[in-house]
Amino acid sequence: MSNKTEKNQSEESRSAKGERRSKPAEEKEEQVSYAEKRKREGKRMFPIWLRLVIVVVLALLSIVFGLIAGYSWFGDGDNATGILRPGTWLDLLDFIRPDR
Repeated sequence: MSNKTEKNQSEESRSAKGERRSKPAEEKEEQVSYAEKRKREGKRMFPIWLRLVIVVVLALLSIVFGLIAGYSWFGDGDNATGILRPGTWLDLLDFIRPDR
């Protein structure tokens, strides 16, 4: 019994001083950072380079579809894919800069 009272007294003196008792090893293992958990789980489902490629491709596709939709609704409207021809872009540049 004296052993238990000594522990209680030492814990009380630590808490009075503001010291904390160290946690058991099991509890420390549970407090693993997110990065360490990701390392343990394995590789990503999609690598970062593939994500970047997908974002660039989706951005280009959205630009092309936006050009087609805008040209067909607000432009001539007779040929939706006409905006993809180089001649259309040359005419557009001549309209913007007539001095060339």
